[in-house]
Amino acid sequence: MGLAAKTIPWLHIGTSLSGLKVNCQSSIMANDFSLEQAPWGQLNGINISGYPRTILPDLDEPMTNLYAKTGMVGHSCARVYKGRLIFTRAYGWAYKGKPEETVPTPQWIPMSTIRSNPIGSCSKSITAVAILRLIEDRRISLDTKVIEYLEVEPILEPPEFAHFDRRWKDIRIRHLLSHTAGVPDWGKQLIPNSLLNEMVKTDKIKLVNGDQVSRLDAIRFWMRMPLQFEPGRQYKYAGGYELLAAVIEKASGMRCDRFVEKAVFQPLSLTSETTWCYAGTRAKYEQYSREHRFFGYGFNRDKNAYE
Repeated sequence: MGLAAKTIPWLHIGTSLSGLKVNCQSSIMANDFSLEQAPWGQLNGINISGYPRTILPDLDEPMTNLYAKTGMVGHSCARVYKGRLIFTRAYGWAYKGKPEETVPTPQWIPMSTIRSNPIGSCSKSITAVAILRLIEDRRISLDTKVIEYLEVEPILEPPEFAHFDRRWKDIRIRHLLSHTAGVPDWGKQLIPNSLLNEMVKTDKIKLVNGDQVSRLDAIRFWMRMPLQFEPGRQYKYAGGYELLAAVIEKASGMRCDRFVEKAVFQPLSLTSETTWCYAGTRAKYEQYSREHRFFGYGFNRDKNAYE
């Protein structure tokens, strides 16, 4: 949840609560077990940390073997039984340095059991809960027309985007929740740099934190693209939840992650660093991310490696 610096600061493709992470700790799991941060050992060349501080053969042997064979970077896990934390484990690295580095350096950061992890599109269900809370409070409804509610108009530049697909204005909250809105894929070329630079120079848009596009301006760029089908007529899993995040912010008067903390996590007693929000510049995002969370790696099929 919060701000992910990928051109669009407050949106992470595929999720509305960008960078959302859930820590394994909560009040129900609290006990006298210490949650180890530093690795206390290795198996098959893979770092291990967590409780208990001894090798668990049935767990650690297959997991470290998997890491050694596949080149996986890092992850953490825990087991709770009858409200009691039985064990915690973290394997590998939270940050593995530059792609060309094959030997650990002082800049590499071991994975730990208290480091937050992204949950990706699992955050959609949390976004949906937040929307339903606002519906319960009668601030919005399932039939609220989203574009009209947000009061946004598309940015129809350059000329090839002069035609606006007016079906955008038929999208209702129920369509977004059920993946039947027909919104197009976000795409890496949503905002061409040349167009962005020109619009900033002419004061048509204003950047956030010096080098980022606001959520609403990003949606205005997105609206240049035609819908894939008429809202409500088909199903296609898509990233329309970014629109719901904007609805949450307008209806609640709060930043999206702050409202989710208050309306969803706090009532569930999830109070131990359940969300993370980056509010700095894109230039400093990588460093901030490296220091505060699991960096996040994807599998490159061409290179057969995690990067």
